[in-house]
Amino acid sequence: MYSCISHRCVFLRRSAASGDFTNFRTLLLFSTAIGENPLPQTHFMVDYLVERCGFSRENAINASTSLTRLKSPENPDSVIGFLKKSDFEDTHIKKLISSFPRILASNVEKTLKPKFIFFQELGLSGASFADVVAKCPAFLHCSMDNHIRPKIDFLRTLLQNDDDVIRVIKRGRRLCRCNLHEIIMPNIEILRRYGASDSQISSCLVLHTQMFGLNPDFLEDVAGRVEKLGFKRGSPMFFCATYVLSSLSKATIEAKVKMLKSFGWSEEDVFSALLKAPLFLAVSERKFRALMRFFLDELGCEPSELRSRPVLFMFSLEKRLLPRHEVLKFLKSKGLLEEGVNLLSVAQMSESLFLKKFVLSPATAMHLGEPGAVLPQRRRRTGSPQRCPEFAQDRRRRCAEQFLRSARKRSNKKKKKKISSAMGNRRSVMTGAVRLLLCMRPAPLQASEM
Repeated sequence: MYSCISHRCVFLRRSAASGDFTNFRTLLLFSTAIGENPLPQTHFMVDYLVERCGFSRENAINASTSLTRLKSPENPDSVIGFLKKSDFEDTHIKKLISSFPRILASNVEKTLKPKFIFFQELGLSGASFADVVAKCPAFLHCSMDNHIRPKIDFLRTLLQNDDDVIRVIKRGRRLCRCNLHEIIMPNIEILRRYGASDSQISSCLVLHTQMFGLNPDFLEDVAGRVEKLGFKRGSPMFFCATYVLSSLSKATIEAKVKMLKSFGWSEEDVFSALLKAPLFLAVSERKFRALMRFFLDELGCEPSELRSRPVLFMFSLEKRLLPRHEVLKFLKSKGLLEEGVNLLSVAQMSESLFLKKFVLSPATAMHLGEPGAVLPQRRRRTGSPQRCPEFAQDRRRRCAEQFLRSARKRSNKKKKKKISSAMGNRRSVMTGAVRLLLCMRPAPLQASEM
């Protein structure tokens, strides 16, 4: 050992004396290394994911770490080919591989096909199944016999309707990953202890799917708080409130209460509104502010009217409130609106009842053939509209058009089942209503209202 060191020191002194500084620097920097470590070779799947699936280099490297056992692209090619034959788009495939790279190492015949066939028999296939799997790949990497089949069979028994089972699968990203015996069934037992019937549990499962994937201890705590708030066990409002409070954090609830107070609401007002319509608390702050501007500034409503009707804040401004407001304005301008009828009183009406009472009524039909009720032409892809220029900028007109056009389509589907002359007259009435409403031109919304 000493001999080796002395020889190296002698060599260094000789190198320095002879001016051979290159060898000196080389030995100084690498004298302790046995040899250069070769750079790690990039796994072939990195290039495969970049070229075949459109991954970035960084994402491909991260995804390839779980695919190191693959020795050739044969199996990944087989998996991607199978997915494309099953109506998966490139976006579905990329999203699926990003969240579950190991699918590229799956056996198509033994692992993937049986699962696809199982869900196809359930009624879920093609693009719909692609959407589900891309969002929740757990259905493909979980065991068929130990996880997927028992869970789906349980849902079928509980819901007794495959369409509802499919709805639950589409909505329950958390539900598809959680354990049936440790999470789902204990949560159902908690709701039963709080008075839920089988039909209520089925309804909650379809409407509030994510609630059944919560930690059972957390759900038990929320249900207890809901009962202390004054909701009656077993009532529909009880389970609705349980869902709302379980989906909102404490900070979110406090922020919404603070926002409501900025509009003059007291804590008693918030509490009263929560008891009447628990889902009201789930409305986003942005939507609430937009609706408050509409009700207060446009309609001139009293704040007390809004506080007593919290359900109004759960309706869509674009799809429900604005179109109905335009219909009522038109009827009022023709003297066809009864005294005391306003948007607040008709907002909760079903669409079919609203159409029957305010659009398809005989009194309204008398005014549908007025001259000047011409349907304006649509805006071209380039350039300005040929007629009615202000129509393109009028947000309300587009809302009313969309509302009545969709209503007319649904009405026409029902008419096909009953052939009569009266049905044909109704179609012309609806068409006339659309034409008249499109020709009304109220002042456009200001930028602050958008």
